[in-house]
Amino acid sequence: MLFVGGAKEVTTTDTLTTVLEIDSKDCDEITIMIKNKGDTNSAYVEVCTKVLPNGEIEYKEYSGTLGPGDVIKVILNGLYGKVIVKAKSTEADASTILKIEWCGRR
Repeated sequence: MLFVGGAKEVTTTDTLTTVLEIDSKDCDEITIMIKNKGDTNSAYVEVCTKVLPNGEIEYKEYSGTLGPGDVIKVILNGLYGKVIVKAKSTEADASTILKIEWCGRR
């Protein structure tokens, strides 16, 4: 059994943007944690999956708003070709910093 993972910090913008793509085709379980590190602004976050890495069909596993200091955990049990994290600021010109950590089991 091999564990893979990573971490990334991103700053949100006014447009829903892909902030992380995970090549997950060899993982049978993935855990993602996302924290809003900001003090005042919120962020809208989506975690989506694709069965094929370059497939056309995308499924939204999670969507919601993270207030300042909020943390979410998304656990994906199954085989997916790609996991995509998208984010945007909830208000115009009100960016915040998101910390994303993930690990998977191969």
